[in-house]
Amino acid sequence: MRNTILEIISALLIYIILKKLHSLYINRKNSKVKDEIIIGTSYFFILMIFLLLMWPGAWSNDDITILKNASVYNFTPWHHFFSGLFQILCLQTIPIPSGVMIIQILISSLIVGYCISNVSALYGKSKKQIRIIQVVLGLITLFPPLILYILSGFRMGMYSYFELLLIIKLIILYKEKKEINFDELIKISFLTIIISCWRTEGFYYPFFILILYFILGKKVISKKTAIISFFIIIVVNFSIGKINNLMIGNNDYSLSATMEGITSLVENSDETDKEELEEINKVVDVEFIKNNPDMLSEDVYKTIGVVRDYTEEEYFNYMKSYAKLALKYPDVLFKSLWKMFVKAGSGFGENSKQTTHNMVVNNYSFAPDLYEIGTNAWRMWNGVTSRVSKYKVAFNTEIRNNVIYFLNGSDSGKNLTIIHNIFWNLFIPFTLILICLAYKLIKKDWFMVILMLTIFTRVLLVFATAPAPYFMYYLSAYLCSYIIAAIVIIEVIIKLFDRCLMLGEGTSEKII
Repeated sequence: MRNTILEIISALLIYIILKKLHSLYINRKNSKVKDEIIIGTSYFFILMIFLLLMWPGAWSNDDITILKNASVYNFTPWHHFFSGLFQILCLQTIPIPSGVMIIQILISSLIVGYCISNVSALYGKSKKQIRIIQVVLGLITLFPPLILYILSGFRMGMYSYFELLLIIKLIILYKEKKEINFDELIKISFLTIIISCWRTEGFYYPFFILILYFILGKKVISKKTAIISFFIIIVVNFSIGKINNLMIGNNDYSLSATMEGITSLVENSDETDKEELEEINKVVDVEFIKNNPDMLSEDVYKTIGVVRDYTEEEYFNYMKSYAKLALKYPDVLFKSLWKMFVKAGSGFGENSKQTTHNMVVNNYSFAPDLYEIGTNAWRMWNGVTSRVSKYKVAFNTEIRNNVIYFLNGSDSGKNLTIIHNIFWNLFIPFTLILICLAYKLIKKDWFMVILMLTIFTRVLLVFATAPAPYFMYYLSAYLCSYIIAAIVIIEVIIKLFDRCLMLGEGTSEKII
């Protein structure tokens, strides 16, 4: 029965993709659609070239585990059952491990083509301006972190493009001021559910979408429709969350989000915190944390026996004690979280070594040594699907590893290059979007203000809850921040250009 349902969902996915491709074909003479086809096709072929060079993709431990379970129709709820479901659908469509990457490339190409062609048509006032916008946005979507994660099995790659699609659909509504049709309402609602469920830090999205609907006004969407849509999304989200929690069977996933904070707070606690420490100790081993101050919080969490068997009540009291210590020692907590954020995306490593833990070339990843016989990576990879398969072997291992190192901005010795310093740097896009946010606040463009806050709220939540310093946790905010910042900057430049032309024409009239 379950397999039959999955086959139906898989057929539905194929139908949606084919329907989109058919729509592009029958409307190919439309200038905007023509641009969408050219951009999407170009993006598809560029990423396919990268995939062939680094075949069978940048697989790592977590996504190999998801793939292994997906091959026998299991969902791996720790990474949300959406991840397992997506890989099952990919494997049913193209039944080889790299089929996951091919489907991701196809979907991301359709999204990139749609987003860039629509944005350029909305903001460009001439063919030249349209082309410039397309080139700028196209280059952003080819930044190394985005390529690398689309060519990996991690959910963050595909997730980031779904979030971008939702953001652009909302901008189109805002700019065109047309009444939303039922088809678009369903698409926006579906994307909102995906984004708010697939990653837990996206839970707030339905509330921001409702605010954006209200700002758009009744000419675009009535309040009644907006509220009904909101409640349907909330009910679906709650149901999906319950299902996933039941599949996990405990609160360990949410517990992992507190580990960086709890380790720093426990290490800096004193005798006055005895009551809170006793409650915390019922869930995690306080003495172990105190005796291992230099141990990464993620490693503390993974150490056998540190996380105890606990009841719902003990978990609730643990969270309450964590909150009390956080309020008592906010400076300790902030310094700890800030240090991890810097490690995740400063673009620079300590002692010129790779310390960003982006799950690509460090000890947490199996990507480069996937074919080194006898390694954990080799044993794990050859336990996935068929043990002997030509589709699981790199065409050229040396080329594959060098491409991964290049995209990551490091060499085989983990020394950082300028590619890493620039492109694996979260401070650049987040600073840009904050500047754009300030500009839109001054202009009282409340829709764009809320939209940018929607994106940036994720940064704050990940900052507070990330269990380890991984760049990938910020990937969707990274992509959307760059794209929105580029749109705002382009909009300002075009307005300044038009104003200069008007002033020039005015001066000419006065001279004449």
